[in-house]
Amino acid sequence: MASGARQRTAEALTETGRDDRETALLVLELAVGWAAGALGDGAPGAGDDGAEALVVLSALDDALTEVPALAAALPVLLESARAGSCAGAPGS
Repeated sequence: MASGARQRTAEALTETGRDDRETALLVLELAVGWAAGALGDGAPGAGDDGAEALVVLSALDDALTEVPALAAALPVLLESARAGSCAGAPGS
């Protein structure tokens, strides 16, 4: 899974025909899928004292720090995508 995810992410970053927003969201989709696969079922390994899980949990916490900024962008995007709206038009 990891090598496929790495390859697909690299391809997404170098492909043309998408703007930065579309590319960023594709890479986000790929990253979330990659992370979910890498985390697996979360079962500790034999002899695991939990230290590795704590490191991974800390990395996940760091990775999610930008989620509030992403969520803050949604209202404007949703309003712009509303049927019949025209971004920048008077009264919209």
